[in-house]
Amino acid sequence: MASAWHYTKNGQKYGPVDTATLKLLAQSGQITVTDRVWRQGLDAWVPAAQVVGLFSTSASAGAMMPPPLTADIPSTVVNAPAVNLGATPAPAVKRKGMPSGLRIFLWIVVIIFALLLLFPVLILLVIFKNKIIGGFQSGTTDLEQSRTMLELLLYRFHC
Repeated sequence: MASAWHYTKNGQKYGPVDTATLKLLAQSGQITVTDRVWRQGLDAWVPAAQVVGLFSTSASAGAMMPPPLTADIPSTVVNAPAVNLGATPAPAVKRKGMPSGLRIFLWIVVIIFALLLLFPVLILLVIFKNKIIGGFQSGTTDLEQSRTMLELLLYRFHC
């Protein structure tokens, strides 16, 4: 079935029916402008009045206006765009990007991996500081030696 439509009438769901049958139901008054219709490609059930070409202009002009909106109708249905009766349903849109939980997990893995690589390098530098830097002057404190080594490291990474 090219366009399988479903519709609701008095809380009961009916369908699937093809486009021609849906038009006949609308013309005979079995489907009114306030009944809801749906087909594949629509995000939600929409009022039949929003389906372009379902009701002839003379029938829709003489049809009763829908009752005032109540709180139980979601705003997505009220603001739903008109549906073209003969158009092919749009394919389902897949969301792009990864879920935020996965993104956080990957950031944690990257940080842990970077730390695991950084600590062995720092330990090797401390162990072999005399060979790498050429030794420190005697009489300097450990704090001064650490500061000098850190400055040399930063200098080597930025040059």
